[in-house]
Amino acid sequence: YQYEGSYLKGIDADTSVSYLKGRLESIGGNGTVTITNASGQSVDSNDTVGTGYKITINGTTKSTYTVLIYGDISGDGKIGSLDLLKLQRHILKAATLSGIYLESCDANQDGKITPLDLLVIQKDVLGVEKINQ
Repeated sequence: YQYEGSYLKGIDADTSVSYLKGRLESIGGNGTVTITNASGQSVDSNDTVGTGYKITINGTTKSTYTVLIYGDISGDGKIGSLDLLKLQRHILKAATLSGIYLESCDANQDGKITPLDLLVIQKDVLGVEKINQ
């Protein structure tokens, strides 16, 4: 996993809350990890971690990070047709994305939101090539 500013990156789509929490706690030693959804509500351990989820690591210091999963524009932790639709609507200016959800659109991670990102997400959805998190 990579910490970049207030973002936690490198989490694969379809990662469960319990798996991520266990991995982060094993890395952090004696620290505790709390995961909430984008609204700050508690989540079930079987839930899937999505873009916008908050992870608080309370060890020697307390830090909170926002999960960024490239291609997970809807924030449900999966990469699918809804994400394609949201990005397409944003590119066509039929809707506007912002914040972490806009960041998650940059599926090829080149710093720009373009139709190429749509292609990268489409390849992931079709099982041709996974997005590099």
